[in-house]
Amino acid sequence: MLGLLDIKVQTSLIMTFAQYYDPSVRAFTFQDFELVPTLEEFEQILDLPLEGKSPYKYVEHHASVPTLSGIMKIHPRELESALVNKKGVRGFTSKFLESYLHQLCCSLMSKIWSTMLQSMYLLQVRLDRKIQSQQSWLMSI
Repeated sequence: MLGLLDIKVQTSLIMTFAQYYDPSVRAFTFQDFELVPTLEEFEQILDLPLEGKSPYKYVEHHASVPTLSGIMKIHPRELESALVNKKGVRGFTSKFLESYLHQLCCSLMSKIWSTMLQSMYLLQVRLDRKIQSQQSWLMSI
């Protein structure tokens, strides 16, 4: 991996590729197609042979339900009931996770709107006071 430090970088090439990179799909998007490096190409790019190696290293560490509950702000019993076992693997369904993310986004958006409306209200109050002070100054002339 330290060998990456010795590679001369072609800045113009990287700048050109950056124009076409779409982070939402993690691919280079051109007019008619998308370009994504294969595992073999990553192997060559990084000079890290993967033959005979597992691309995913299971570390046998699972976050406990109380830990996940604290992070996700969901009651442990509700979280425990959402866990399923499929083929010996315990986890959450994509439907549950998508629903959780949707609720999280809605909650975040309502907080953002609430803050924005409060800020607009305070701005309006401040403007009203400024207008009133200018009107009273004009009346005194």
